[in-house]
Amino acid sequence: MRGEEVQILGALSTINSEKITICLPGSHSKWATVVGEDVTEFNTYITGELFEAIKSHTIVGAMIDPNSWDEKAFIECQKLFREAEMKFEQKAKITVKNFSNRGIILYDVVL
Repeated sequence: MRGEEVQILGALSTINSEKITICLPGSHSKWATVVGEDVTEFNTYITGELFEAIKSHTIVGAMIDPNSWDEKAFIECQKLFREAEMKFEQKAKITVKNFSNRGIILYDVVL
């Protein structure tokens, strides 16, 4: 367990819920589902790194205004992405797969 995962313990000390999903944002965002005192699901998503790659190296990224923020659009985009992800494959989430593939490639390079 690393430092950011320990944040789950801090969150649980302030939240009274039987089941909760906690997000730890970052270049590799972590999402933990906690039921009672047990972490029942834990996923790492390559969201921040993926965003940086899209923003810096694609035509779509060239259209991003760094001075704009639209909360409503952000929430809607999250919903649409989750729907697309569920359609893609129920258990193999695309950003989880990207994170796993990154690890496999890095592992092969180091060896």
